[in-house]
Amino acid sequence: MAENKNKVTPIDKPTINLDVAEREKTHKPFVATIEGKNYTFLDAREVDWQLLLANYQDPAALLSIVVREEDQEEFFKLTIPWWKIDLLSKAYERHFGLADEGAPGVVRRPGNPRGSRT
Repeated sequence: MAENKNKVTPIDKPTINLDVAEREKTHKPFVATIEGKNYTFLDAREVDWQLLLANYQDPAALLSIVVREEDQEEFFKLTIPWWKIDLLSKAYERHFGLADEGAPGVVRRPGNPRGSRT
C-alpha cells in the first residue's frame, strides 16, 4: 500500500497562523463627493471573503458591501452615469491598492463579465 504523503499528523506545524496575523498596511477610508455629499467606501479586503465571492459579479451587491452602511440609503437613490461609476471604481482600486494586486475590480465594466482590465 502506498504511503499518503499529504497526511497531516499532530506534529506537523502550520505554514501560517491566521489567528495571529495582522495587516501590514491599512488605508484610510475612501471618500467620494457625489452631488455635494460625501460618501464613504470601506476597504473590500476587510469584508468576509465568502460575502465578496458570493457577490463579486453583481456590481450593486458589491457596492452595498463597500458603501458605508449609514450612506447606503442615499447612495442607492442617486442617478449616476456609468462613466462616473467607472471613474469611482478606478479611483477606489487605486486608493486601496487593488489595481496593483491584480484583484478584481469593485465594479465590473459593462461588456466585460470576467472583470479583466481593458
